[in-house]
Order: sequence, then C-alpha cells, then structure tokens
Amino acid sequence: MTPKQRREVADRYLASIPREVADEHVRMNTWISRRGVNDASNLMHCGMTACAAGWLCMVPPLREEGLHFSDYAYRPTFENSYGFFALCSFFGIVSYDVTVNIFTTPDIQGYKALQDVRRRLRAAPYAR
Repeated sequence: MTPKQRREVADRYLASIPREVADEHVRMNTWISRRGVNDASNLMHCGMTACAAGWLCMVPPLREEGLHFSDYAYRPTFENSYGFFALCSFFGIVSYDVTVNIFTTPDIQGYKALQDVRRRLRAAPYAR
C-alpha cells in the first residue's frame, strides 16, 4: 500500500467507529490503557481505551503493512521507528511536528477527537 492508501484505510476505519463506542473508548492521552490487546474488538469489550493512533495499530490491513504496538513499550511501531516517528513514516507525513499535531488532541476526547484526527490526516502534506 502507498501512504495515501494507508491514510484512506485509516480514515475509513476511524469513521466506522460508532459515536457511543468512541465516546467511551477513545482517550487521546495514552496509546492504549492496557498491554496485550491487539484487536479492537477486545478493546471495546474489556473497557480499555486507546487514542486514535492506538486504534489504528489494531486495524488488520494496517497491521499487515507493518504498523503495530511494540512488544516492550506498547507504542506505535513501524520498521525501526516508534511513537510519532513511526506514524510519520507509515503515513508518509511531511514532518514529525505535523504528525504530533495530527494525533494529539489533549482537550478533546471520544468521537470528536477521532473526527479531528481524520480531518488533520486527510489535510496533511505528504513527505517527498
């Protein structure tokens, strides 16, 4: 997949999370609230929370492309990058600072946070 295709998959997935699920299970202050979860259905049924990037680490097509949680720190990982650097590389975002801006919405939680992430990811310039 190209970075553009990965962004499209991410956008569709985040759009598919129902408002009531997002309001209960999306918290932008942590990648994921518990280790050992690699499947979004477990997240919803166990009362755990994750940020938008944390949810994306559990999407099967994106996992097949290499985006996942690291085994030891439980943060997004892609190739040899972690955290926001991994997201920057995976989605082909122009810079680290833009990536942080996309995936950080500290004053907004739940469904509204997902919509903000979707909007920012769609608008973000691609790396050259």
